[in-house]
Amino acid sequence: MQVKPIIGIVNGTGVVENLGRVRTTRKAMARLVDMIKDYADTSKPLHMVVHYTDRIEDGEELRDMVKAQYNCAELYMAPYTPTMAGHTGPVVSVAFYS
Repeated sequence: MQVKPIIGIVNGTGVVENLGRVRTTRKAMARLVDMIKDYADTSKPLHMVVHYTDRIEDGEELRDMVKAQYNCAELYMAPYTPTMAGHTGPVVSVAFYS
């Protein structure tokens, strides 16, 4: 069914929350990029890192989507560690602060 959960650690609680579900990886990435404005002050430059596991192409696509929509003071790409990937499975994600 290609359901992709969107989860996050938000609001300074340290608790992992379900933020939604979409049907494809592309829709999940678009939703992630769109959700950034809900959790960061986008009037200031953002500091971001895009994480990926098995498909660097997905990480590069997410990075390009973020770069096109937001003013980034820093924008890095980094692979998830094997330990994290072992717990989560295939992932593409973004971490940020303003």
